[in-house]
Amino acid sequence: MSIRVVVVEDHTLVREGLVTMLDVEEDIEVVAQAGDGEEALEVILEHEPDVVMLDLRLPGMDGMEVLKRVKAQKPQIRVLVLTVHDEQQYVGEAVLSGADGYLLKTVSHAELTDAARRIAKGEAVLHPAVARSVLTELTTLAAGGPDDGGLSPREREILTLLAQGLSNKQIASRLQVGVETVKTHISSILGKLDAVDRTQAVALALRRGLIE
Repeated sequence: MSIRVVVVEDHTLVREGLVTMLDVEEDIEVVAQAGDGEEALEVILEHEPDVVMLDLRLPGMDGMEVLKRVKAQKPQIRVLVLTVHDEQQYVGEAVLSGADGYLLKTVSHAELTDAARRIAKGEAVLHPAVARSVLTELTTLAAGGPDDGGLSPREREILTLLAQGLSNKQIASRLQVGVETVKTHISSILGKLDAVDRTQAVALALRRGLIE
């Protein structure tokens, strides 16, 4: 089954280039595209894609507001922010608002399509250039004292690796356990933190001081 994608980008040439790039992949299908925030929200809610590739700077309703509204109404839809902004405040706000990935437009064709596949499977993706920014920003935004949330030391360890952008397979290799074991721990983490996905779990853990 193809990964259904909506592309949101206000620059026509860039948007058409992204659509062309994605459409050549056998397992990815662009089901809709939009050039402004209002149109984006409309087509996203209409088509309910697996993944939305979302620019932050849009005419009318900006990309951050689109992200928040999509996650409020359809939290199962995965959102990959694709932007030129690598500033700390943009990255932190996007992740706290529910973004499942954050890439810069400097990524290659292979990196973009790999990110779409990983996000569709429920993984989180951060561009290496912004990984440190998101950790710093979320730590800055953290409030209140530590609350272990019932997490085990192993679950905290996995949360830390998730925050570093590692995939399930990479975490399993690092900890020398099976991938299914990692998935089981992540499911437990989501339940204990009342998080809808991995990205939100990391954000909540940072805000509570569970990881650094």
